[in-house]
Amino acid sequence: MASVIINDKLVGDILDILTKETTFPRSSFYCEIQDDFQLLFISISIDNFPENEVELSLKRIAEILNSLMPTRSNDYSWVVGLKRENEVVDSCFGGNLSASNWGV
Repeated sequence: MASVIINDKLVGDILDILTKETTFPRSSFYCEIQDDFQLLFISISIDNFPENEVELSLKRIAEILNSLMPTRSNDYSWVVGLKRENEVVDSCFGGNLSASNWGV
């Protein structure tokens, strides 16, 4: 089975879509490709956003990532961490063919 390959172009395309379809500006996102280019970790600073807006955006982010990211067997291909005052307060994940996705 071929391994998942996440590259800078995919990450750029995802960031373009996330900034267009959520209320978060691009400066709120930090992305890191991990696990030998098989996992995308996204951290989003939510300091300036109310909880209800964050919850709606998180669901939309999960939908977008599930539609765009490659999938893996027995592991996740993406993880999102929401940070308020530099502490992770919520997260979601997906892209695992062997488990339910987006674990919010």
